[in-house]
Amino acid sequence: MANIDSEIDKLECKIYSNTDENMKKLADKILEGELIIFPTETVYGIGANIFDEKAINEIFSIKNRPKNNPLIVHCLGYYDSKPLTDLNKKDDYWFKLLADNFWPGPLTIVVKASKILPVNVNCNSGYVAIRSPNHKSIRSIIQYSQTPIAAPSANMSGKVSSTCLDHVKKYFESYKVNIINDDDYISIYGIESTVIKLEDSEISILRHGFITEFDLKLFCNKFDNIKLVDKLNLINNISPGQINSHYCPNKPLYILNLISYPDDMILNEKKEEICNVTDNYLKNSILIDFNSICFEYKDKFLGYVDLSSNGDYKEAMFNLYNVFHQLNDINCDKILIYNFGNIENIYTKSIWDKINRASKDSIFIPINFL
Repeated sequence: MANIDSEIDKLECKIYSNTDENMKKLADKILEGELIIFPTETVYGIGANIFDEKAINEIFSIKNRPKNNPLIVHCLGYYDSKPLTDLNKKDDYWFKLLADNFWPGPLTIVVKASKILPVNVNCNSGYVAIRSPNHKSIRSIIQYSQTPIAAPSANMSGKVSSTCLDHVKKYFESYKVNIINDDDYISIYGIESTVIKLEDSEISILRHGFITEFDLKLFCNKFDNIKLVDKLNLINNISPGQINSHYCPNKPLYILNLISYPDDMILNEKKEEICNVTDNYLKNSILIDFNSICFEYKDKFLGYVDLSSNGDYKEAMFNLYNVFHQLNDINCDKILIYNFGNIENIYTKSIWDKINRASKDSIFIPINFL
């Protein structure tokens, strides 16, 4: 590919280094109806001016995104997002406190939308999902363009999100888009923002992400008259991140459960047969492990990778999508990921929200025969 400091003429996509001059140029392109792909602290986004209906529709078209899946609107903070909302006095108070506590950062807040918000941004749901990203390039573009930017993740709909420039290129280098390269920046957290709904002084979690349920409980405990509730109270699709199948690698992904059968349950003449069937099932599979739990069985698989050999959940979240992307290039039948979702940790729901949506089903392997 040509030098990233200049526009690439051979392909429709153009890549820009993260300079102030280029951010001003990209702000102009946003106002002219073009799309930009930009890094954030969570995943890369593909964005457009929220008031440009044609550009917004182009995002849906390029990604093959369902028309009932709303976009997240990116703003600098509370004050420039306020015109997009239609909140009573109490909810506006909580909205500002949430913004003060968690923005800029990986929290998306869904609230009632004002009438100025174009209906193709929120899929005519009456709500708007807003967040304030914490990365200099997209913040500069919002500031220079003086417009909020609507942006889903920079991937094909349902596929693995992008956390680095190489992921973005694989998806979009043949499309007419503008891509920011910030010195090959890699997203800090590795997974999407947490999405919450704020209404009637109640917060509910619509999508688990880096901001955890524990973090939100701490916030609510600091104040009177606001609470975190279990009910989702969804009206149609008011928020992104509600589709059941998402974040999927190109190979089938299954959740691996290891179980132990009592010896007296298995007839001796069946043991060799079960061992052979098990070996054949696993030998062309890739195993994704956590905390080295399955390390002793790694030779049973075609390939083995550990999201975090020492059981660090933040490291596992950071590595998850990159591992999925790497395995897309491996010739294997399927991917198995060890079921570590029952390990108690504040980040368990965050990473397993992604894994559950990416997987087809659970499988059970008799540990006696490994």
